[in-house]
Amino acid sequence: LPGILLAATLALTACSDDRTAFAITDAWVQVPGAHLETVGGFTVHNRTDEARTLQRVDAEGFENTRIQAGDSQNPSPPATVVVAGTGTLTLAPPGTHLRLASPQRTLRTGDRILLTLHFDGARVMFVNAEIRTAPPASPDATP
Repeated sequence: LPGILLAATLALTACSDDRTAFAITDAWVQVPGAHLETVGGFTVHNRTDEARTLQRVDAEGFENTRIQAGDSQNPSPPATVVVAGTGTLTLAPPGTHLRLASPQRTLRTGDRILLTLHFDGARVMFVNAEIRTAPPASPDATP
């Protein structure tokens, strides 16, 4: 029992450290169209000195979510998405962004869905993304 309590305390400490080390802001997903595919994005603020790799993103209520570089006509999924130490990275079209397919329910403007971001080192972050009619203007989206 003491070993389990120690492990739980260490896990909570690691989660607590990650919350101050990372911030996810401006998370959004566009209302799915007739083809039942849509796009989304967010901004990651890395407050540590170490680069972190975003390995995948899961979106509540979608069968498939992937990180995609380029537009839907010329997709080229990146091998890795790295957030530099003390850096900020914005995912939004036409640069690297989320591609979501097959929503499991009807989504309307103003709804929210949970995004789960999986980083290297078993780091996981959660953020609520707002459903919007169009992507926000983002001049600093990653190319």
